[in-house]
Amino acid sequence: MNIAIVSAGLSTHSGLRAPIELAKALKALGHQITFYALSKGKDNPAVNDLRRTGIRVSVVNARSLLTQILILKKKLEAGNHDIISAHCFVSQLLAARLTGIPVVWTYYGTQLNVLREHVFPTKNTVIDTIDSLLNLTIRLKTQAMAWLADEILSISNSAKQELKKLYGRKPFATVPLGSAPPSFTTKPLSLSLRPTPYALSPKIILSVSRITPYKGFHLLIRVVNRLSKRIPDLKLVIVGSAPLPRYLSYLKKISGSSVEIIVNPSDAKLVTLFRQAKIYATADEYLFYGLPIWEASSFGIPSVALKRKAASEAIVHGKTGFLAKNEADLEEYLERLLTNPKLCQRMGEKARELASHRTWGKTARSYEGILRQVLTKLYLPLIPTGFYSLMKNLQTQRNLTLADLGSDTGMNLKILGKLDLLRPIAKLIAVDIDTKNLKPLAREDPKVQILQANLTSLRRVPKNSVNTIICTQVIEHIENQQKALSEIARVLKPGGKLFLSSVAKKWYGLYWHNNKKGKIVVHPDHVHEFSSVEEFIDLIQSSGLTVIRSEQLPGRFPLFDYFLRAINLLAGKPTSAEHRDFYLKHPRLIRWHKHLSFLPIPGYSIVEALAQKPMREQK
Repeated sequence: MNIAIVSAGLSTHSGLRAPIELAKALKALGHQITFYALSKGKDNPAVNDLRRTGIRVSVVNARSLLTQILILKKKLEAGNHDIISAHCFVSQLLAARLTGIPVVWTYYGTQLNVLREHVFPTKNTVIDTIDSLLNLTIRLKTQAMAWLADEILSISNSAKQELKKLYGRKPFATVPLGSAPPSFTTKPLSLSLRPTPYALSPKIILSVSRITPYKGFHLLIRVVNRLSKRIPDLKLVIVGSAPLPRYLSYLKKISGSSVEIIVNPSDAKLVTLFRQAKIYATADEYLFYGLPIWEASSFGIPSVALKRKAASEAIVHGKTGFLAKNEADLEEYLERLLTNPKLCQRMGEKARELASHRTWGKTARSYEGILRQVLTKLYLPLIPTGFYSLMKNLQTQRNLTLADLGSDTGMNLKILGKLDLLRPIAKLIAVDIDTKNLKPLAREDPKVQILQANLTSLRRVPKNSVNTIICTQVIEHIENQQKALSEIARVLKPGGKLFLSSVAKKWYGLYWHNNKKGKIVVHPDHVHEFSSVEEFIDLIQSSGLTVIRSEQLPGRFPLFDYFLRAINLLAGKPTSAEHRDFYLKHPRLIRWHKHLSFLPIPGYSIVEALAQKPMREQK
């Protein structure tokens, strides 16, 4: 898949690391990834890290919000992406939505009471009143994001419940993030960093996050100031990014000699701190996932956290750490671990074991499957179900040759590409009597070979050379159908399969088109429409192919197509809605096409068949 990842920022600090690690893991699965982010707060090491893995990075640098939206929209459209994975602000999500490309938004939770964050520790009624109004604005913006996305993913069960409670949306799925990125755990320990005996080493409590009041660093400092009077060699190391200046000054003011604050460390420094820490602690009030807890767990460090939001999903109370109800509990649990080395070590090993099941590779595989499901849900109505099933069954094979007969604009192949079903195909042959509409497809995909030919004469295709042939709604346009089927049988490999679809008309079939012979047909270019599914099957079997499965479906008026054509005619534009390419560019309209195709065409049906060439040709 060609996936665009749109992020609120480009940095490895705090929660912004998540989309970066996801992008790298998806790239490792073989997908084409482009990472889009705003220029504000851009971290050059993060940019270099992405580019080293072959990910294209596109930074949006714009002063005004409108310019930002327009630039990002243009960049996304130029990327020709199959789908967008959004981890961003409402303006970026709006730009993504305006492209017409399917958007899957990841919900990380909603943080409220932002004014209190900037004036902490000041409290008064005026601030609370203003915050209430700001909270309403925040919820309206997030509600808009929930409406803009085609589907939503949540990062935890807590986030899932909040999404449903606040915004009335049920996520498509809950996909947990990973733990420590591979770069954290693969770096070897130097001699100076190898663990020293517990009793001799400093008892370091580590806390990592953005330095803002709701993270509760002031609470941790109060606890450690008290504990340091009873426990020698105790040290609290606060590691954070994007500090609010007022809050950072407050933390330094209340910190004792046992507290160290480090701002924006490198990944190498962070790894060193994780390896030196004995306990991880957090008093985060909006802990929607707890990525630093999972990172600490991967280093074999037990955690103590306030029991908020998703804390109970990151910590198994009494096994991998402790969940505190309040500040007193937090102090008690920290002291218990600090004074009991064996308990601390045992919980750390349990935490490491738990974190081993949370890898970014696993997260990426979940995203991969979900993104495919979303694309399938959107585009599947554009192709026959039997055709989709055939292609799904080919996914375990490799180096196949696929021929699309009567390819027109290459729509079938484009949809297969969107659904990521062309991986087994090494060679694509697009055949049509007029190939001018196929040239763009050949430029986009080097596997595509264009062949201008009539289906009754495929001389340039060698005998027994094609594994799979698809021919949808074409055979009824051909005068000599028997010869066309003989040619198909000739080029198919023994054991190769054909998916063929057409239309059948009963004697009372009624429509408003007439062909050149004056017969009523569903399309003016139809030469021969089958009278029954039996006639359709007999034609296939007369060429020596065996019909494995056949199906007859009711023909329906494409009412939404007529509506779009009327609008195009009024606007003086070509009636592009006549082709499914229009829906490929505007996938959200497919549901309207599906919902409005409810009126049956009298006497008409769609006939489909899956046939196979025998392993041994009949003499």
